[in-house]
Amino acid sequence: MKILYFANPSSPHDAKWINLIAKNHDVVIISQTDLEDTVYCDTDITIHQLLPQFQILKHNRSRTIHKIGAIIELFKPDIIHSMYVIPNSFWACDSKKNIPHVITTRGSDILVEYPNNYIGIESRKKLLIYSLFNRKVRNALARSTAITCTSSAQINVVSKFSNAKSLLIPTGIDFQTILDLKIARKTTGTFEVFCPRYLKPLYNIEKIIFAFEMFQKTHPNSNLTLIEKASDYADKMKAIVSSLNLNHKIKFIEKMDFKNLIATYYQSDLVIMIPESDGTPNTALEAMATETPLILGSANYDSSLFPNDLVWRLETNKPENLVKAMTEVKQMNQEELKNKMSRASMLVSENANLSNSISKLEKLYRSII
Repeated sequence: MKILYFANPSSPHDAKWINLIAKNHDVVIISQTDLEDTVYCDTDITIHQLLPQFQILKHNRSRTIHKIGAIIELFKPDIIHSMYVIPNSFWACDSKKNIPHVITTRGSDILVEYPNNYIGIESRKKLLIYSLFNRKVRNALARSTAITCTSSAQINVVSKFSNAKSLLIPTGIDFQTILDLKIARKTTGTFEVFCPRYLKPLYNIEKIIFAFEMFQKTHPNSNLTLIEKASDYADKMKAIVSSLNLNHKIKFIEKMDFKNLIATYYQSDLVIMIPESDGTPNTALEAMATETPLILGSANYDSSLFPNDLVWRLETNKPENLVKAMTEVKQMNQEELKNKMSRASMLVSENANLSNSISKLEKLYRSII
């Protein structure tokens, strides 16, 4: 098969699917012009960086649409696949020429940006722009051949606008590679807490810091690790840490490659993430795969992947609630904890394994061409 992707090669989620599909099929990517420094797609995959910021008026998009049409004419794809609704599926709808079109929603697009998309427009036209973009979301979904979602909550939304086949296909984690790394779990006596989400307001990092400040008063052998991403918000978080005199207990580390990230899970006693909204985070699945206790916030997580008996779920993201859950993990009988984490890892292996997701995706492709 030939698959043309509208995708972001700087997204690990997009790249892991595309890299594996490319092993058995011909693929080409059309992406935005402003890619990040790190491109996760394999170097032998053709990437056309030509998508500017999406403009509502079609005549402003005409030159880009013409370029896309030339690529389609040359490549002759069997399938067009848009990864992330906004705006990749918009470009695909402008250009697809009766080719089967698959859309993959990731959660942030359909659960957060819709109906609150297009941010950053400061004018009296803002409400009109919102309305037009929301209409384009609905139109793209309605015109799609098939839709894959990473959570049941996304399926509930897209099914309101589209009669297309909707499948739950988690992005999936590379479970076998995690096992093959054979990383040993830590043996030190400290209690290591890790938050694998970036320093962004969405992830409620300040609440994690305040909760840790309370927790370490009764558990002084504890430490917290956060992943740094340069921003004003990150500077604010560092200032809070300093004001609480916790520089010796809270460390900020740079973004890691996959092996070091997995090693950090194994060196942690607890993983925490309490974002305002979330989909099916691979970071949470990776924590479960490595049998590391996991606390999730009050976002609408898929209970089939994150059941209450295998992870700790907060009713609200208040620091006091987080401290209570952290204490429960710390004080839990080690044999019971080990059994619980073993079952969590098994669940991920059976239901969120990357190899299974790729098999489902290929089966979908074959069914629509």
